[in-house]
Amino acid sequence: MRVLYIFDEDDKYGAAKAGMEMVKEVKKNNIIPIVVTSNSNRINFQCDKLEIENYSTGHHKFTYCLTSSKLNNIVKFLPRFFRYKISLYVALYKIGKKIDLSTIDIIHSNNSGIDLGVELSRKYNIPNIIHIREYGVGDNGYRVHSYRKNYIKYFNRYVNKFILISNAVSEFWIKKGIDKSKIEKIYDGVDTENIKIAQNNNKKIRFIILGSISEGKGQIELLKALNLLNSKAKSQIEIDIVGSGTKEDELLLISKIKKYNLEKIVFFKGYDGKIYEKLNNYDFGINCSKAEGFGRTTIEYLSSGLFVIASSIGANKELICDKKLGTLYEIGNEEDLSKSLLYVINNKRILFKEKEYRVDYARQFSVYNNCNEVIKVYKELINK
Repeated sequence: MRVLYIFDEDDKYGAAKAGMEMVKEVKKNNIIPIVVTSNSNRINFQCDKLEIENYSTGHHKFTYCLTSSKLNNIVKFLPRFFRYKISLYVALYKIGKKIDLSTIDIIHSNNSGIDLGVELSRKYNIPNIIHIREYGVGDNGYRVHSYRKNYIKYFNRYVNKFILISNAVSEFWIKKGIDKSKIEKIYDGVDTENIKIAQNNNKKIRFIILGSISEGKGQIELLKALNLLNSKAKSQIEIDIVGSGTKEDELLLISKIKKYNLEKIVFFKGYDGKIYEKLNNYDFGINCSKAEGFGRTTIEYLSSGLFVIASSIGANKELICDKKLGTLYEIGNEEDLSKSLLYVINNKRILFKEKEYRVDYARQFSVYNNCNEVIKVYKELINK
């Protein structure tokens, strides 16, 4: 079986990372992957190392985020629209020249903002799948514009299967009008076996918050909650913020750390491609996302045995399903988040004892299990 995978971003972001781990795993199961990215990036580098056929075609999403400036949105609309349209036609031409599409069994797009796979499916009559890993419009608080007037109708007509990564994401898209009969819910896979278990022997209690630096990931909300802690609690903790964002978002984060006088306990580490190997150096994990489609970082924390503090929204409520795994705080409520931080500080020894339970729980979200479920969808689609 030959499957063409369409990506649009680097694997430093959760959706692309999950997609690339899926590609590596299906390759072990007699599936021949061919990978297409928008621009040459780390995914292409990984594919080269694994001897996976791969190309960069310059395609763009058919969606983009609106800004708060109406004038800016109007001025940029036409240039962005033409860039998207031209890049789509160029990508279709490049793929038609470089890949023998008569040998492709399935086209698998890695998120809902990509229509290149759907257009290839229409042109060459190949079954296609869209992997919906996000909420789309309104995801993480962003307003999203679509160049396709009614993309839900377009999806329902031309997409053969939708793979959605949680009940929360499924419910959201069903309300938007996605054909329920075409949906398969499959939780994302995480390379749980290669994450080391926490040692819990730090002098101070060490927290980590992973994710892109943005308003939607809640790092500023965390800083506000930390500011509410008393001096005794602050003296016991250290928090690493790991991830990257726009220069503007990173500078805002740094300025807020200074504003709340948290420089001695909060450390912005930037993006770290080897964070898997370092999770065992922490004691607790934090997920403050305002729209969590799956919660990859949550499973990464649990795989290392870390107790998790998470926002009570989206898939977090599905993953943190009992008190041994973590605690949920009310999203947007800094006082509630501050109470959760204080709870784990005061109960650290008790919570450390449950880490083996958390590791065992996380194993159900392995890349191996994810891959098996995805392959079932492939076989069902081909048999039809």
